[in-house]
Amino acid sequence: MKVIKLAIRSILSFRMYSGVNLLGLALSLACVITIFRYVYGEFTVDHFNKKLDRVYVTTVDRGDNPGNSAFSGVTKRYGVDLTEHPGV
Repeated sequence: MKVIKLAIRSILSFRMYSGVNLLGLALSLACVITIFRYVYGEFTVDHFNKKLDRVYVTTVDRGDNPGNSAFSGVTKRYGVDLTEHPGV
């Protein structure tokens, strides 16, 4: 119990230093969680599909709202071979 009181007393006496440390800890933890979620999403997309090597994802940048992209999945089954297009 004495250790907890001592820790709380030191935190309260050095408020600015403790606040900067807590803010840095919270910010770094948020960045790590965001990066892990992004990497997990990239590695697990479309892995349920048995013919994963035949699935392509195309993106279209819309002119009315720059920065937003429309995604669509296209397979060779529908007669579209994206390797024939020079932009792919």
